[in-house]
Amino acid sequence: MNRESSSNMTTATWRDDLAAIGGTRSWNDTREAWLARIARKCGVPFRTIKSLWYGEQADPRASIAERVRSAAQLARSEAGRLAAHYEGLANDLVTRQDADFFSPHIDALRNAAVRLRGANTSPDQT
Repeated sequence: MNRESSSNMTTATWRDDLAAIGGTRSWNDTREAWLARIARKCGVPFRTIKSLWYGEQADPRASIAERVRSAAQLARSEAGRLAAHYEGLANDLVTRQDADFFSPHIDALRNAAVRLRGANTSPDQT
């Protein structure tokens, strides 16, 4: 994703990037803990990440914008690599093993791959 500057990025775009970095929130994750984890992964202050998530700040410093963008790109590429690996495992189970016997595992691998490929969406928009 090639972006010229952080000034033309919307709150939704920042949220997409932050959600890609943070991944899916688990049932016991608070939003604050999730945002703090994103901040640690980016090497950016928590308050900055929080203000980007809530739309309080739309135009961060260039160094912060670059850190967030590079962390999001890394997270998306890792998710894509992992999704491809899961799909390969599912296909191997179909072709080399008993597909009927392993169908729950095949479905689980394929569902995980679909979720990983869709990791660019925000886990909750509230």
